[in-house]
Amino acid sequence: GNITMTAGFGTHMDAPSHFVKEGRTIPEIEPSKLLGSGVIIDIQEKCSFNSDYELTIEDIENFEKKHSKIPKDSIILLKTGWYKFFSNKEKYYNSNPEEYSKFINVGVMHFPGFSKEAAQFLVKERNCKGIGIDTLSPDKGSAEIFHVHEVLLTNDRFIIENLNLEAAEEGFCLIICLPMKLKGLSESPVRVLAMYN
Repeated sequence: GNITMTAGFGTHMDAPSHFVKEGRTIPEIEPSKLLGSGVIIDIQEKCSFNSDYELTIEDIENFEKKHSKIPKDSIILLKTGWYKFFSNKEKYYNSNPEEYSKFINVGVMHFPGFSKEAAQFLVKERNCKGIGIDTLSPDKGSAEIFHVHEVLLTNDRFIIENLNLEAAEEGFCLIICLPMKLKGLSESPVRVLAMYN
């Protein structure tokens, strides 16, 4: 049988080439980048009060005080709680048709993400391999400039979107990311495994 699908559908990975013309494509990302120490940061409570919430450097510092310093070369996954709405398109997009959006015809979307500063901190200060989130984008839904995409992808990291983090507990784990290895892809469906001791 044949499968026809959009590369950026469901849980998927953005390679640097998604944003950078000469950037690495999905099959060009070394396997060593796709597995390693994982970090789950849970900000569900803050997001339940503010659908436009962005992860801050202070949130990361509070995580490190509670657990321990994020090891370099980690894969950072952000649990906002948005995965709960995945089967309900209206709630997942959370768009306001009264607000004009130049990106989507349903109005401005409202879901949480990483702040630009937090993304820069994770890349520059913690040397993360990549990030992931349980929303449509690591840039909050109302963003007009995709700073988080820019910070990660111009620094040769990857982004994973639309994760189901229901069973993922805050803290440290081993993460394995398995994108489809098809030539030339800038995005790919990906299976992500988080394994705990």
